[in-house]
Amino acid sequence: TVFYLDGVPIRIGEDNNIDLDLSKQAQQVQEAAKQGQLTEQQKEAIKQQEEAAKENQKIKGLNEKLAAAKAAEDAGNEDQAVQILAEATQMDATRDILWGKLADAQRNLAGKQTDAAAKNKDYSDAVDSYQKAIAIKPLGAYYNNMGEALAKIGKGPEAMQAYNQAAQLDPPNAGMY
Repeated sequence: TVFYLDGVPIRIGEDNNIDLDLSKQAQQVQEAAKQGQLTEQQKEAIKQQEEAAKENQKIKGLNEKLAAAKAAEDAGNEDQAVQILAEATQMDATRDILWGKLADAQRNLAGKQTDAAAKNKDYSDAVDSYQKAIAIKPLGAYYNNMGEALAKIGKGPEAMQAYNQAAQLDPPNAGMY
């Protein structure tokens, strides 16, 4: 609770107009903050609001990166998509979706490579990114796509393990894996 009203009598049958102008309340809190007169609850609430605002700003930036990567992929520029998603994982390495999208972009890029060494490197990079996504949130789709990348670089037994893990995690879709 950042704002509260204390000592405001409410009576039945009377006009109980209470001034709830939050801008006035905010000014009072700002003045109290300047004078060091905030309660611990108010200080904690302000801190939480500031942290939430920072988190929202970070999420907005990540969403912009995801949108830019999608636009690059749609335009057929997988290199640029991989670069944008790599930047996103540097901004926040704790989100599985970023690693999963990066791995998908790396796998798509590998599929378009004509040089065998570059193709293997991109598939290996995709496997590494899928492993990071799986470490955060193990999903059948991540295992499935990692299995495909492993199969493309000639790691059949590892691919089979990944496909089996996908089927165990997501039984309704096991037939697809």
